[in-house]
Amino acid sequence: ITEAARIAARIGYPVVLKSQILRGGRGKAGGIQFAETDAGLKEKVATLLGADISVETVEKLLIEEKIDGAKEYYAGITLDPRRSLPMLMVSAKGGIDVEDVAQRMPEHLHTLPLDPTRAVELYHLLPVVSKTGATGKALVQISKTLQKLISGFYRYEAVTVEINPLMIGPDTSVVAADSKIEID
Repeated sequence: ITEAARIAARIGYPVVLKSQILRGGRGKAGGIQFAETDAGLKEKVATLLGADISVETVEKLLIEEKIDGAKEYYAGITLDPRRSLPMLMVSAKGGIDVEDVAQRMPEHLHTLPLDPTRAVELYHLLPVVSKTGATGKALVQISKTLQKLISGFYRYEAVTVEINPLMIGPDTSVVAADSKIEID
């Protein structure tokens, strides 16, 4: 608890506490908490450490700055089972399970098939990102982040990469607030 308080004091409140487990769905399971004060932080740390979340015991926490006023997006790449080729997915419904978005709100999940033999340029990404409602500098920043995501997907021969949430701050800065990569 002392180390967590020291880290939070260095970052500055409010902060986000994220349980470091290998499974998804931490947010729904209570594994992501927010603290506004030192007292709140100590309470949340005590609650999270040792807790069972998604059949896994929390042994470590990541403490990060809370980004206020941010818009949350989802960005990911996985193999399309029908084509056995990578598929880029982007949505303005970040912070929740992409499976939920695909099932309950498919109109909010926008895709772009990727051809491993062809480089993806910024102008390829702008139309799909614009479908999320992003405009101006945010549209360009998200598209540039997707280019880097695609590059990492190929570089590390990944099966899946995702950023969820991909946050856009009030100043249109882009922050990968959480991400995962699965390598075969």
